[in-house]
Amino acid sequence: NIDLAGLGLPPGAAGPAEESVGAAAGVAAQVGGQQGTDLVTRAATAFTDAFNVATAIAAVISVVAAIIVARVFTRRQEQEAVAMDVNGSGVLVAAAAAD
Repeated sequence: NIDLAGLGLPPGAAGPAEESVGAAAGVAAQVGGQQGTDLVTRAATAFTDAFNVATAIAAVISVVAAIIVARVFTRRQEQEAVAMDVNGSGVLVAAAAAD
């Protein structure tokens, strides 16, 4: 939500302005003047702050996922899996059972 404290918006304008950046821009156009400018500035700041938080969370999740993949799927495990696929079918069979 957009922090509208201290803007002194007219009654009925604050609710829609808190919903989205687009709604805030529409209300700002209707209100005009310094209040409209301040509302657009706060809406843009709220959007940027939320975007930055979401991006940071996505980056952390990506790094954690990469670490998990690196630990779970080691080169040794890959080589063992390839060695078990003796007939090249993609179906893993024990190398000893193929003899």
